Amino acid sequence: MNPLPHAWAPYACLDLVNSRWRDHVGGDRVYDRLPLRQWRLAFLDHWGLAGSGAADVPEAIRLLEQLRGTLRVLLEAHVRGEPLPARELAAVNGVLAVCPLTRRLEAAPGSWRLVAAPSAHDWRWAVAEVAASAARVLAEGDPDRLRVCANPSCSWMFYDRSRSGTRRWCEAPICGSLIKVRRHRARRGVSPEG
Repeated sequence: MNPLPHAWAPYACLDLVNSRWRDHVGGDRVYDRLPLRQWRLAFLDHWGLAGSGAADVPEAIRLLEQLRGTLRVLLEAHVRGEPLPARELAAVNGVLAVCPLTRRLEAAPGSWRLVAAPSAHDWRWAVAEVAASAARVLAEGDPDRLRVCANPSCSWMFYDRSRSGTRRWCEAPICGSLIKVRRHRARRGVSPEG
């Protein structure tokens, strides 16, 4: 298993959720990148959270692992069109609260802007920012573009950036082709193995 993804998602919450995934061809194999320090460092660096030290703080790693499961349940509920589960919603709000924000008014060229700055740039801030990315996709993004791969053996979550908004597969050349071949073989009466 390559410890780094071939591409990062548009939201940190999706990268965290996808740090644990099932083998897309079927079977019981599960891959988990979160325990890999190299992945944690790359993840935090990609999302501008590298200075937090979260990659090496056991409490941060534990909280990220819990958050990953919480976000999976929360985001999948949204994808299925179900109400967001109260327990998971409360858990995300709890993670958002681990690093309070300070608001201040700053001058901008020809105007003003309200800035919300974290009270500290430590591991709590990093974990809260990952939770905030889920809040942003649900509250400010286009949450109806969240998807779970249509391959029943795959659990990959993605944000559909296609023009039509009808993408079904995490990667069409991988899961899409696999399912199309399986359907073709099933129609012809050929076993899935060949």
